[in-house]
Amino acid sequence: MLGLYFAIWNDLITRLKMVRPEANWKVSGTVFMTLSMSANLAVLIVSLTRYFPIVRTYELKLPFLDGYFKEVVSFLITIVLPCFLLNYFLVLKNPRFNKIQEKIRFYGGKLFAAYFAFSILFPFVLAVIYGIRNGFK
Repeated sequence: MLGLYFAIWNDLITRLKMVRPEANWKVSGTVFMTLSMSANLAVLIVSLTRYFPIVRTYELKLPFLDGYFKEVVSFLITIVLPCFLLNYFLVLKNPRFNKIQEKIRFYGGKLFAAYFAFSILFPFVLAVIYGIRNGFK
């Protein structure tokens, strides 16, 4: 599983360097991967809490925040931050990405494109299916 993760990263890094060599690929690559992984983690958490009532997600108790802002901060801390930290420590910390690029094959950007498209579209497809199944209530 970690091999696939590194293959997706290699595909992303190499493609970003090819398309925009002057741009900072670390920032844009991290944003794309964190966004994709956060969408997948959110779907996983929602699915687990919906279909397995034993699994409980934790809510952050932030008494100094109210309303929508509290939800956004909670989402950033519980969903986005773990994905960002995973990306940072597995790929970006130390020049590990150089080793990844040497060892893993480049798929022309197609592997990352498929992963990104799936990660972003899958939650919407699930929401539509859920809406159809429950009459959009």
